[in-house]
Amino acid sequence: MSKLEFPKIERYPVYAKIGVDYKDVKQDALINPDNGKVYSIVSKKYTILKHEEAYQMAKKLIEGLDWGESVEKVFFEANGARFWVKYRFDDMKINVPNDDSDYNPYLLIGNSYDKFKSFSIRLGVYRQACSNGLFLGEDVANVKRLHMPKPMMKGELNTVIKLIKKKAKIVVERNVELWKQWMKEKISRDEVEEMIEEMKYVPDKMKEEIIWRFSNEVATKFGLFMAVTYVISHMKYGRKYNISRQIDYENMFSKMFYGK
Repeated sequence: MSKLEFPKIERYPVYAKIGVDYKDVKQDALINPDNGKVYSIVSKKYTILKHEEAYQMAKKLIEGLDWGESVEKVFFEANGARFWVKYRFDDMKINVPNDDSDYNPYLLIGNSYDKFKSFSIRLGVYRQACSNGLFLGEDVANVKRLHMPKPMMKGELNTVIKLIKKKAKIVVERNVELWKQWMKEKISRDEVEEMIEEMKYVPDKMKEEIIWRFSNEVATKFGLFMAVTYVISHMKYGRKYNISRQIDYENMFSKMFYGK
C-alpha cells in the first residue's frame, strides 16, 4: 500500500463577539489548517485521537488477532473528518448451511473529528459470491471513547483483542443460527413491499432496488436479507461509496431483522 496522507487537525479557541469585545466561550474548534475546514466545536477537555494514531492502533489489533492474512481498505470521508479502515479475513471460513458461497469475517474500524463516531470497531461478514457485507445484530466490541487522551497502551490493546476473539465467535455463530431460521421463513413480495414502505428514511430508489433484488432471491426472510445487504453494500451515495451512509442504513434495517 502506498503511504497514506492523513488530513491535519489542530484546535483553536472559540470567541464570541459581545458588543465591541470578544469573549472566550471555553470551547475549541477542530480545524484542518490546510483548507480551513471546521470539523467540529468541542469542549476544552476534549482530547483528539488523530486518524494516524487510530490507524496504528487498528494495525496492532489486527496483528494481535492472528486471524491470518487480511485485505485492507482505507477510506476518508467528509473532507477528511472521518477515517475508516476495513480488514477482510479470507483465511477464516464461516460455514453457512445450504449455501455454497464463501463467507469471511471483516472488521471495520473508524475514527472521526466531526463527532460522527468515536474510535469504534464493527464486525461484519463478507459473502464472496455477491460481494455482500452482511451486518450483524450486535457490536463485537464496544471500544468507544469520546475523550481518548492517547492511543491504547499494550495492556488495553490485549484486553480488546481478547474481547474480539471471544465475542466474534459467539456473535457469528448466533447469526448463522438466525440465518438458518430465516431460510425457512417464507415471505411474499407483497409482504416485502409493505415492510419496505414503512421505512421512512430510506430513499425510494433504494426501496425499489431492494424489492427488485428480492424478486431474484428465494422468497424467504434470508432472501430479503441478501437483497437488503446487497443494495446497502453496492449503492453509491452521490458518486462514491460512502461508509458513513452505509452504517446509517445498516442500523435502520437492523431493527427490521433483529428488532434492535
